[in-house]
Amino acid sequence: MAQNRVEIDINANDNATGAINRVVGNFSRLNNSVSTGNASLASFMGNLGAGLVFKGLDIAIGKVGQIKSGLLEASKIQAQQVMTANTTALALKVSLPEGEAIAESLMSKLSKAAAAQPGDTEDYLKVFNGLNGAVARAVGGDKEEYERSVIELSRTAGLLATSAGVSVEEAGLSVGRLIDGTLSLSEARQLDLFTKNPELLSKFKDLAVAKGLDPEDIKTWAKKDLLQTAEEALGAIASPELLARLNSTAESKLASIQTALFNPREGVFGFLRKIEPLGGKTILDAFSNFLDSFSTFRSDS
Repeated sequence: MAQNRVEIDINANDNATGAINRVVGNFSRLNNSVSTGNASLASFMGNLGAGLVFKGLDIAIGKVGQIKSGLLEASKIQAQQVMTANTTALALKVSLPEGEAIAESLMSKLSKAAAAQPGDTEDYLKVFNGLNGAVARAVGGDKEEYERSVIELSRTAGLLATSAGVSVEEAGLSVGRLIDGTLSLSEARQLDLFTKNPELLSKFKDLAVAKGLDPEDIKTWAKKDLLQTAEEALGAIASPELLARLNSTAESKLASIQTALFNPREGVFGFLRKIEPLGGKTILDAFSNFLDSFSTFRSDS
């Protein structure tokens, strides 16, 4: 029910956009009011002092649009986290609160692991969302195996997807379908991740033959065999040597800087980054509390 409410608020009613727009409007009105008194304040402070103040204010107001965009992105990511937690809880057969704790811990660990790889960290989390349920179903409730496998698969599949220009959402779902055994190798060959990384299915097939498994009939395999073979194939292609080479490119270094600054979960300016002075809460949590207080104030007035 909670996850539905989050989705309804953000996607259907779009309450977040309205509230954030009101905050932006208040900033704009503040700017107009202050600008009206610019001349008298300039006389009081001196032209240089007033000029610096209003220049700073203009810059701050100009950043409000970016803040709005960041808050909306963080709100949508937060809603996705609820859905991911629910998928995890159902697949591992645990409660939703436990699923939330597991998913949050995993996404934090994956963010840190992905920060050392090319591309945007958030892309690896999108891969994770696509294959998460399949991995959880394959491990049969083994939480340690689930954590290890889902991070490794998200890391390697994300690396191949970002380096080949494949949709990260599609890449995660493709690997998930392979692990679930819901597609054949001939069907897999039509998917973008495998089309642009043809050596991946070749390695998968070689590993299957070495294990005595029929690579043309993977729908009959045990899920653990599918999971292990997929993980080994991805690990062999997305090798440490490939990672080191990609990390040496200028594009990768620029992406790392961008992630360090603006990634929603781990970046310096991330709205979902936990902050100790806020009691481990995020900036989005604090903003949500502000919206609750603002709504209460409006209803009382």
